[in-house]
Amino acid sequence: MGGSVDLEKKVDSVENLETKEVELNLHESLTEEEEKIRKKYLRKVDLRLVPILSLTYIMILIDAGNIGAVLFTDFIPALKLSKVQQGNIVSFYYITLIIFQLPSNVLLKKTRPRFWLSSISLLAGISAFLLTYAKNGNTAIALRILMGLFQAGYVPGVVGYFNYWYTRTEYAVRMSAFFTSVATAGIIGTPMTATLVSKKVMHFLSYQSVYFVEGLISIILAVLMFFILVDYPDRASFFTPEEKELIIRRLNKNQGMASHTKPTLKATLTVLADWKIYVNAIIVFGLHTISTIVGSFAPSLLVELGYEFTTAIYLATIQAGFGLLGILTSIQLMKRFEFSKLIIIYGIIGYTCYSVAAFANGKILRLVFISLSGFGGTGNIPIIYGWVAINQGGIYKNLVASAVIMSIGSISGVVVPRFFVPAYAPRYYTGQYLTVFSGVLSLILAAGMRVYFAKENKRRDENPEDVSHLSLEEQRALSDYHPNFRYRL
Repeated sequence: MGGSVDLEKKVDSVENLETKEVELNLHESLTEEEEKIRKKYLRKVDLRLVPILSLTYIMILIDAGNIGAVLFTDFIPALKLSKVQQGNIVSFYYITLIIFQLPSNVLLKKTRPRFWLSSISLLAGISAFLLTYAKNGNTAIALRILMGLFQAGYVPGVVGYFNYWYTRTEYAVRMSAFFTSVATAGIIGTPMTATLVSKKVMHFLSYQSVYFVEGLISIILAVLMFFILVDYPDRASFFTPEEKELIIRRLNKNQGMASHTKPTLKATLTVLADWKIYVNAIIVFGLHTISTIVGSFAPSLLVELGYEFTTAIYLATIQAGFGLLGILTSIQLMKRFEFSKLIIIYGIIGYTCYSVAAFANGKILRLVFISLSGFGGTGNIPIIYGWVAINQGGIYKNLVASAVIMSIGSISGVVVPRFFVPAYAPRYYTGQYLTVFSGVLSLILAAGMRVYFAKENKRRDENPEDVSHLSLEEQRALSDYHPNFRYRL
């Protein structure tokens, strides 16, 4: 009994490190017993967070991406979509997705994460579900705009939320596991959409069947999320006292506790003034374009190769399978190789294969290479997002920076997809050139950031500074400029 009381006091003292002399960004060596406790609490956190967040993301991707297949069903004639509306229904979704990512992440910190993430997921699912009953093109466009608004905060929110629970060394693998959803959505969503198109549901038209079933699944997952997630580690009831003491201590020494981080206008403006955010955003822009195009418009591209629509939908799952293989491979490679090297290698693979698929002749040749492009294109997503996130150096900075980076990166979804609607068939040359150019630019900038990070790490090694006299709050404000912080290459 006395030992339990002592441990509870120890937990309380760890939770209130604000009053002590302490430094952030320190690596802590654990005893053999502490390592066992760490593995136990990580297993609990992983099971609590990763499955429900990943499943919900799969359905978000399916709801957003099924437009590429729906455009080839009875959707256009049923709603009498003009050429302009065909482009708008694809690209206007990204406008609200871009605009509301930063405000959404600020609200995530001002509210309870469990409430915010489940609420925006629920509203996004309802928007998708209501597309079943859209009577005209303007209504459908409006619902897609709302879908983008509500989905805007999900991925940057999860990227920030994972920082509440994991240290920098644990973070990247969990992000990779989460981003397997991108490929899994293609593997599951594409045949699901094809089945709903061909079989139909009740009295619905093909496109209505798609939105009815897939939207309903999204709604159910969002409701479940509310009852599964927990806001912060120091408020979790599923830890033993030993587990709670260790996770709080490690997070405090790493980047501080999320529950103690207070968003302010000054902190937000400081983050927005960091030039590195905008370089990273351009990198994400280019590397995200290929996964956006191949993920959403692979069926369209394959139809133009001469495949029947239903066959094209099923064949599109091949690239998603290669994408999943790319992500699973990256999880292992990130433990052994530097992030920036993997980003460049995966990028070269993805864009080389995509270029062959875009500009070569030959039905089989183009099918093979559009499938192979998924390995590098989709496989690169968790690497680049992981690299960007772990190099922010602070919980609130990561929330703001992730939202800005993803907002700017998502602009590719506004511009490029407009050139992959049926009106630009069969070769979609303008869209192909934009996709390849943005990818090449991203790889050049990634190499440049690697050089900068290496030089900055060397400078800090050679010029150590003692900031232990600063309070924890003052050290948090330094984020990646904290002298103990080292960028991951």
